[in-house]
Amino acid sequence: APDTGGAMDPAGSVALAILRWDLRNLWAYLAATFLGAIITGVLYSRLLPGGVTGPPLNCGSVFEGIRQQTEEFQTQNFMMYFVVDSVTEHHLNSNEWSLTGRICYPDLGDAVAHVHGTVTQDGKVLKYVETWGPFADSTFEGHMPDSSHVMGVQSHANQTPLSNICLLITPAPFAQRLVEHLHVIEYNT
Repeated sequence: APDTGGAMDPAGSVALAILRWDLRNLWAYLAATFLGAIITGVLYSRLLPGGVTGPPLNCGSVFEGIRQQTEEFQTQNFMMYFVVDSVTEHHLNSNEWSLTGRICYPDLGDAVAHVHGTVTQDGKVLKYVETWGPFADSTFEGHMPDSSHVMGVQSHANQTPLSNICLLITPAPFAQRLVEHLHVIEYNT
């Protein structure tokens, strides 16, 4: 600020202080910047479930979205839900987490598939295999651009691309209802 010599940008504060040769209050701008960064880092690591080293997926998370399958000149879209049942630290690689879950395809008569796979700590690589269900032995390779989205490609067991998948995390009340619904479906089959 031209009147007070203050600036929120530390580089601006230093530049103005040097230009005016007034270094009396410069320490306050620099200290506040570094102190704010430290406090933010501590709060971030304390408020995140699992801290900054935790998995990008949490047990009980439910994602919903579209599975888009293209064959010849025809495109089919299926609703799908991905329920994360467990996430455990991978025993061989500290940068990976093992996961198990279920996928429900409401458009296919509420078909349920079980999956197991891995996700890297940064979410850049998410892989799973459907162990049984309508797309048994198919694989999924994708990523998580952030903690609320999953996107990637589902392939046949022979690695031929089968469909594109894009999912978004659901609100907790809906997630709970879906998990209860899956228990009823699996109990009745």
